[in-house]
Order: sequence, then C-alpha cells, then structure tokens
Amino acid sequence: MNSEASNQELPKAAIRDRSKLFRISLDLGSDSTVAFVGVPGQTEYRQIELQYFLRALATVPDLLRDRYDRPSHRLKSRYAVNSLFQTAEAITSREHPQYGYLEVLPRTHSRTPLVDFEQYVREARSSGSKADLARNSNQCFFKFIDDTSAPFPSSALLPNAKLIFQSGVGLEKHYEVAASGHADWIKLHPVEIIKNQVCLILENFIRPHPDLRDELNRMPNWSDCVVVLTVPNTYSPFHREVLAESVKEALGCEVETITESDAVVFYYIAKVQPDIGLSGDAMQGMEQKYLTIDIGKGTTDLTLMAVTHKDASAAEKQSRGLDPSSKAIMKHVFVDARTGRASGGAKMTFILARFFERLIDYSLKRTLESFSTLSSEEASRLGEIHRSPLRLTTRSTAQIPEDSAQSRRLLEFERICDWYKRELDLTSEGVMMPDLGAKPECGEIADYIAQITLDQASAIHNVLLTLGQKSQIRTAVAEALESPNKVRIGADSQPNAKALATAGKGRGSSQPDPNAVQLAGIWSDLETEIEAYVLENLDEVLVELAMAHVHGNDNVEFDDAAQALSFMMGYRTGGKSSDGFRPKHIRTHLIVAGQGSQFKPLRNRLSKLLKDSGFGTIYTEQKLKELGTASSASAKILPKPKTSLFKKIKEFTRDRDGEEAPSSFDPVAVELSGANLKDGCAYGALDWYSSNPVMQNPDAIHGQLVVTLSGGGDPFVVDMDELNSNKKVEITRSIFDAQVVYYLPSKGFRVDQQKKPGGSVMGTLMSCNHLAIQIRPPKTTSHLVVSTSSGQTIKLKESIYGSEDAKDLREMLWPALLLDE
Repeated sequence: MNSEASNQELPKAAIRDRSKLFRISLDLGSDSTVAFVGVPGQTEYRQIELQYFLRALATVPDLLRDRYDRPSHRLKSRYAVNSLFQTAEAITSREHPQYGYLEVLPRTHSRTPLVDFEQYVREARSSGSKADLARNSNQCFFKFIDDTSAPFPSSALLPNAKLIFQSGVGLEKHYEVAASGHADWIKLHPVEIIKNQVCLILENFIRPHPDLRDELNRMPNWSDCVVVLTVPNTYSPFHREVLAESVKEALGCEVETITESDAVVFYYIAKVQPDIGLSGDAMQGMEQKYLTIDIGKGTTDLTLMAVTHKDASAAEKQSRGLDPSSKAIMKHVFVDARTGRASGGAKMTFILARFFERLIDYSLKRTLESFSTLSSEEASRLGEIHRSPLRLTTRSTAQIPEDSAQSRRLLEFERICDWYKRELDLTSEGVMMPDLGAKPECGEIADYIAQITLDQASAIHNVLLTLGQKSQIRTAVAEALESPNKVRIGADSQPNAKALATAGKGRGSSQPDPNAVQLAGIWSDLETEIEAYVLENLDEVLVELAMAHVHGNDNVEFDDAAQALSFMMGYRTGGKSSDGFRPKHIRTHLIVAGQGSQFKPLRNRLSKLLKDSGFGTIYTEQKLKELGTASSASAKILPKPKTSLFKKIKEFTRDRDGEEAPSSFDPVAVELSGANLKDGCAYGALDWYSSNPVMQNPDAIHGQLVVTLSGGGDPFVVDMDELNSNKKVEITRSIFDAQVVYYLPSKGFRVDQQKKPGGSVMGTLMSCNHLAIQIRPPKTTSHLVVSTSSGQTIKLKESIYGSEDAKDLREMLWPALLLDE
C-alpha cells in the first residue's frame, strides 16, 4: 500500500469517516518505539504507555527510563531470540503468493497473545511482578524485554529490524528451535522478522491497553482500526508496500506508511503552530516550504515539502464525503524531494566504541609492559598480548562465551559510548569530551577484562600474574573508560600531537616516543571520523536534497551545503504548481529532529550553515512557541515591494535576533526539543492521517534510476521528473549493451550513483534497443516496472536486497551484530 493514500474518486460506499476509527501510529525507532492513538469521538491524541504490560514478561524487567529516572512511555527497541521457543507444528517454508518471500514461523505467530490482559488490567495498580500473568511464553520467537535477573545472551540479540528489512544484512545466522518434538534450525526472512515484531507489539502492547478500551472495557476490533507506520526515506516504494501489506494481512486492518521526515512536518504544523495569527486569506496566498532534517539512531532522513491551502477538487471533496459543489479549503501537500541514508546516531556510537576499544588496548598493553617483577622470558611471552582478549566491536578470537555476561558488558559499553556522544564536542583544538567519572558499568567491564586477561596470560602464555597485577589492569581499563583525558596526557604533552604520526621521517629529526605516536593517532583518527560523520550526515545530504530539488536532469552544481540550502528556499521551477497556482509569498521552515540537535558537532555545523544560507537564528521549539504566543494578533501580509536582485539577497541573508519573532514570511529554523525529538514523528504520522490532506504526488518515485552499460560508457540517468509527471518514460535510443538497472534512494544522486550509499541492483538486462519504465502499470503488484523490447520485465521487488553498502550497515547493527575481524 502506498504511503500517501491515493486521491482518486471513490464510490460513496467506500468512504470511511477517519474520525470514527481507532487511528494508531507506530514509530519503530532504532533506539525506542513510540505509539499514539486517536480514539473515536476525541480530538486529542493519546500517547500509549508501551511498557504497561512488561511486568508480566520478566521477573525484573529492564525498563527504559526517562531523564527523571521514571519508566518511559517508550518501548526499548532491543529484542532477542527466545531460546525456549517451540512450536507443535513441523517447520515448513511458505512462499508468499504475491511477493515471493519465505516464512517459517507458524501462521498465527504474529497474533500470539503474551499476557492475560483482562486480569492484568484489573491488577495493574498493585505493585510487584506480574510474571504469573504471562501466557504462551514459549510460543513467541521474540523476547521484547530483558530480564535483569537473567539477561539476554549476546548470541541471542537481534539486529535492528528496520535496517535488516532495508538491506537483508545480518541474517546469516540460523537459530535452533523445538518443532513438533524435534530440534530444528530456522533462518528468518527480513520481511517475516519486521512483520512479526510490528504485529506482536500492536497485538500485545497497544490494542489491549486501557486507553483503547470502551466503557465496557472491551478492546477494539482490528477492522475498526487503522495503523500508520513510519519508515525511513531509505526504503524503496516496494519496501513500504510489502511492509504495509504484510501487517494488513496478519491483523486485518488498514495500514498506511509515511516517511519519518515527512511525519515531522505534520507534528510541527499541529503542535508548534508557526502560522498562529495568520488569517485564512493570508494562508491561501502563501506556499509554506518545510525542510526537515531527522537524524535518528538508525537513519538520517531529509524531506523538502510544499504545503498550500486552497479549494479542493470535486473528486477530493467527494472522497471525503463532502459536497463537491461547495467550497472546501484544504491543505495540499507536494513532496518535492527526499533523501536519506543508513548513517544515523548508531554510526557515531560505533565510532566511539571503536575509539574506546583502541584506548583500552593501548592502556592494557602499557600496563602489561610495566610489570617489572616478571622475568625477561615471561615479559616476552606476555608481550604477545597486544590488546584486550574481550573484543567490543568484533567477535573475540579468544574462547569467550557469547553468554549473558558478555551481553551485559556490551550493552553497558554501548551506554557509555552514548553518554560520551551526547557530551563531546569538536573544536579547533580537536575532540573535547568531559570525563565520565567513576561508574559501576565501567568498573564491571574493567573487572571482566582484567579477569579474562589474567586467564589468558596463564592458559595461553604460561605467565602467572598476581592479584595486585590484576588490580593494575583493572585500574588501567577503568581509567580509559572513565577518564580518557588522563590517558590523553601522553599525546598532548607533545608539541603537535596530530603531527606525531608522521614525525621522524626527515633526517636529523629526533625520534618521537612511539607510545605517544600511537596515542596521538588514536585521538587523531577519532577527530577525522567525527568530521567525516558530520559531513556525511549534514553537508552531503543537504547537497543531495538540493540536487533532487533541481528540475529534471539539469546539471546544477553546488559549491557547498550553505549554497544548496539557500537554493532550496526559493521556487522550484517557474513558481507554479501543476494546477497553475502561484503563491504571493513563500516561507521556508527548517525543522531539526532526532539526534541532530543533541550531537554538538552536528549542531555547531548546522548553526553555521543556517547563518551562511540566510536562516539566521535557530529557535528551540519552546522559544518559538513563546514568541508566537506573545505576538499572536492577526497578521497581515503586505505585498512585497519590487526590489533589485542584489537587495533581495542582502535582505534574505540578514541574521535575526533570536529574541524577535520571525515575520509571517521570514525563513525560520526550529529544533524540536525534549521528548518531541522522538515523539514528534509518531504524533505527526497520526495527525497526517487524521487531517487527511490532499497529497498532490502520492505515487511519485523519489529515488533515482540509472542504467549502466557493459561497454563502459556513461550510465543513462532516467529523468525522474518526467517519469513522475507522465507515469512512464521510454528510452528509445539504441542501448544494445545495457547491463544493470540501479535503484537509488534519492534523486540527488547523479553519475557514479551505483556507488552511492544504498544503491540497489534492480536486475541485469538482456540486449535490447528499447527500454520502458512505468509507475504502477496495470496488472502488476510492483510499484515500478522496467520492460524491454526483448520481452524482459524487471520489478522493483527484485532489488529489495541488492544493497551495496553492506559493510557500513553491519556497523550500524552493533552491538547486536559483532563484525568479523
């Protein structure tokens, strides 16, 4: 099912009043999951407490907590395989009749009830564990909550479902299960994993929740519900279609999808209310442009969207049960461009994990070298230990069991890295980060590494270390985690730490301390990786979005991201929409969501880009609300005087005082704050569906198609604007050596696209001299089809797992997936 519901004329019998449905939005985040519900007859949306039933699923549930150390309304997105899973049925593979993917779990698995919901609701107010109210514990393949009394083993941790559904990475593993009284091994398809996780969350944590029950305490039927799922921009149209259809088939409810960065716009309009005070006439004369930058944990997503308010067409009115002959001003939405990549906050966490692992290795080696009581032979054997036996980003070569103890250390290590990620900064002096200080998590990791180092020294290297030496190892490891700046002293004591790595190459120069060179290299590499991360998740994606904003295949180049940002603030092509509407004024809103406003290097870079491009001050959500409330009198937009281009640019790029409310047509930049950094996406998705705006290009393909040639010539870049306008593009030139059709997640990619992040191979072509590409041609289940004169047909669904950036995605799945060395 397509994300933006089709706006074709419907027979009146098919019209459903959305306000009379239970509308559930679910943001399956890489870090945590959020849900809102719109209840029939109520105008306010309710936030669902997704951890409500978890006391039945673990003796001591490891609940997600908010900044006040209270149980959060979110569900932690860290699941594991249930080692006790068993099924009475024999394991058999079933091929989906429409989409072709294989399933092995029982047909009813996605609707397995895990709790005695009625009894739980009656006893919910009483304290203590409710584990006796768990049901069918061994009939569910997944465990949704860690039990601190018996933590997940690391071998059971599952990679993030959204990323493996996108790429198919991380699914090589087979799992042992008990089926029909016998042991068997199964391997799950990505669609089966995400479908079952989504359905089980909806079935067990949302539908039975008290907020959805009526006055007789009854749960709603799925036929009276609609589910809106948020998805990353990196998903192809087929990803979105198959996800929606698989959940719909399992539950029997209507399912829609909307991209996360699109959903943020609707949260911003509904809750931040940047247009407060504008009259209806003023709104109808404006085009509001929204540029969202949503840097989540798993993906970075950007959208450029235009919203106007005008009289809807007769067909649009009829599809909403309105009188086609009466005037109805509706919100019209045109999604101009999207881009995205699987490189969110999780990648920065992994960068820090690799940094601290290197710092631990350095400290451990220096400590082992300092043991003066060893004989020269013992010191030589001990010198073979170059690093910690416990690997934190890759699989350990030492015989360390992947049990709950290792899993607990990995998750503790991840939390430590996330803390440093929130606090570090990048300045002209290099990476700046405060010391974490003494923390139990650091001590436990240090104890663990000290013990296995002691064991390895004895068992492999025949060196018996004392308890005092074990204590020194423990102190060194803990210091690397708790006080990295102390370890840094050795590098910073040099005149130029960054130059140490290349020092000593010239004749006559003094030889630098090799340990200081190594330490300087560790810090220098971190600085380089942070700079590259900021460039990838801000500058590069902004240029990509601007390229997608360019009409057709026009060859437009941008010097930098600031220029790209300025370009996106004006008209697209001619300033008219397809129906001839030309706005009197355009106002651009830039909205920052996710971790973009939390990670200081990203925030600092964004602030500079905003100033350089003309946005000026970036407001916090709360500040803009305060300023808007203070000046909420009806605003009148006066006609703009005619001015020279130079004067327009000068006025456009002025900086504004952050204490002044922006005018009704000033560009404005806002960062979402507090819980809305994550909750805004789910709220916006629900408001998008409930408000039912007119989607002007619901079937548009925002990716890029490229045809490469076996002879090595320049790839043929499909004009996506032509394809989206006409629903078909025919390439009639001779392409006898056409080889591969690539689908890329953004139109912003041009030549060399197949090497860009997320490039997917649609299929290999046979010799042909005619290529036709159609959007949703008749009698096909695929959103996009390529056909040739030789009779070959390639559907987009065949490209779903042809991603070329598998290595980077594997890093994004850490720590549930450890890399092979």
